[in-house]
Amino acid sequence: MIAVDNLRLQRLRKSGIQVKTQKSDNSYLHHKFCLIDEKNKNSAKMFCGSLNLTLQGIVRNYEHVTLTNDYDIIQSFSEEFEKLWADFD
Repeated sequence: MIAVDNLRLQRLRKSGIQVKTQKSDNSYLHHKFCLIDEKNKNSAKMFCGSLNLTLQGIVRNYEHVTLTNDYDIIQSFSEEFEKLWADFD
């Protein structure tokens, strides 16, 4: 688990960005998805897959990424995000 006093987390919080961490040391969140304008049916987009958003992940690794604007799929992922967000500290 990421230590709550981690300097990176502190910087994000100081910048006004909400940050949550897992309650458990026994498991790790490994979801990788990004929702964009998920509340707007006309402009909603999402990507998910194995990609790490790092230079190595984007430029060198062989990764799987799915891009979609299918609103039903986006809503399912949005609901999952809200459940996870509510479960974290």
